[in-house]
Amino acid sequence: MTVALITRLVVHPSSVARAMSVFADMEADVHANEPGTVEYRYYQSTSEPTVFWVHEVFADEAAKQAHLGRHGQRRADFDAILAAPPEFNAVAPLR
Repeated sequence: MTVALITRLVVHPSSVARAMSVFADMEADVHANEPGTVEYRYYQSTSEPTVFWVHEVFADEAAKQAHLGRHGQRRADFDAILAAPPEFNAVAPLR
């Protein structure tokens, strides 16, 4: 069964351009190196430019844990741009 997260990220106003670069690099890395990640995409709020959302779908819990285990390599990037801790939301499809 798939496992999904929708995470809200708030970046510093001065870091929006940097965030877009970090998030694009992260998307590319995940798509290239995590076969258990079914969907991984960032979105920017149209009403609040410092708010981003990431939609993550994993083949199973093991794939999610593998993904989270790789976050250490990007920790410095995230710490530099985030204005608040990420808000993780576990979600399930309606069907």
